[in-house]
Amino acid sequence: MSTDIPVSRMGYLHFLRVILAKDGDQLNAISLKLKGSGVISSLTNADGIVEILPHQEGLKKGDPVIVKVFPK
Repeated sequence: MSTDIPVSRMGYLHFLRVILAKDGDQLNAISLKLKGSGVISSLTNADGIVEILPHQEGLKKGDPVIVKVFPK
């Protein structure tokens, strides 16, 4: 992850929309807008989603994540 992502409520499955950016030989997942009026339209710009599981307090910058990539 490129930044820390806290969750507002533990105990729920969260889906984080991300874009992927290459940094040398590594891919970074960059989160898109978390909430608000642009949530639905951000799906069209996202490369995929990352799941934050109910027991997780969030994600920390540098954490490895699994991205479910959308077909293009």
